[in-house]
Amino acid sequence: MQTKILHGGLAGILAGFMVGAGPLSPAMAQERLNWPSRIVDSHRVGDVSPVVTGIALRPGTNEAVVVGDDHIVHLIDITSGRLIQTLPGHEDWVRTIAFSPNGTTLLTAGSDRRILKWDLEEKRWGIFATENASIEAIAFSPDGSLVAAVGFDSTVRIFEVATGRKVASLKCPSGDLRAIAFSPDGQRLAAGGRAGQLFVWEKASPQWKSISQAAIHQQRIQGIHFIQADQIVSISEDRTIYRTDLGSATGSELVATMPGKLYSLAVLSQTLIACGGSHNRIHLIDIQGKKTIGYLEGHQGTISSLAYADGKLISGSYDGETRVWQAQDGITVAVDTHRSLPAPSASFDLPALGVPSANERAASRPEPSPPLLPIRSIR
Repeated sequence: MQTKILHGGLAGILAGFMVGAGPLSPAMAQERLNWPSRIVDSHRVGDVSPVVTGIALRPGTNEAVVVGDDHIVHLIDITSGRLIQTLPGHEDWVRTIAFSPNGTTLLTAGSDRRILKWDLEEKRWGIFATENASIEAIAFSPDGSLVAAVGFDSTVRIFEVATGRKVASLKCPSGDLRAIAFSPDGQRLAAGGRAGQLFVWEKASPQWKSISQAAIHQQRIQGIHFIQADQIVSISEDRTIYRTDLGSATGSELVATMPGKLYSLAVLSQTLIACGGSHNRIHLIDIQGKKTIGYLEGHQGTISSLAYADGKLISGSYDGETRVWQAQDGITVAVDTHRSLPAPSASFDLPALGVPSANERAASRPEPSPPLLPIRSIR
């Protein structure tokens, strides 16, 4: 319902900013959308803003998680900009985050080769898995029972969320995997990486069977999403957006060529996506009509992260800012509120996690799960 409301609210913008059909060129994507943005920046430390590399909205709430190169997980209220919690535990750059569909469990991962599990209802946390490569992307299955993870190697890992047990390791001929996604019915899984190839598997219980392997892009794939069970949209550092139809003989088709390398993707509906990258702008694209709606401007660095849920679009950038955008037809306003936000007065004092050993990095944490450690709130 929320998606329909937001998309419906774009009717005037769509009418005013749609351009001719066909792949987009930089010259065709120059209409600035009149969306105000508010900077939510409570994760600043003094005058320094950590680089933002991951954003996730907690389903059904006004809360978001922001992570980056400060090794800390920040839970913030996007309405007030207030810091709710800081969750230390990672030993290196945090690259990716994901909420379970019910919003009670948060998984975070990154360059320390760990996946951490945070139970926000029970206020407890622990090491979900340790791997032998940096983790760059994680995704929950739609029912929340599985999580898939990829990173700086050629393996797709699939875990049971309840136990942490690794149930599958899928090999790809392409290393440096950066994107992973489940289909809406949970029966398919797609991944992409350095070579620009898109890999798709289908669940054939208890195994996963490869059903598609195609060279879609010319450079590294940075984002993928199933818009339907048999349709995938992908973005790449080669500046292109492709739509792949798994049930069509035509396979993949070019949707758009953008002005800069693409690093972030959010799907607002089956026809509307937002993407961002090195051009410092967020572009909204009608992927069915292959038409640009326009762009959102305000960031001063590469847009590394986008998230959309419950009618909210949030962006994170290498400029250290996190922005919340609201669709409207009025004058563009970018309200810089981060200077007036109070600095966080306290953070969680969690037990430190030791640097994982070589043996810990080589295998997932064994089943059964050890007890989770307590989270102490700053509220």
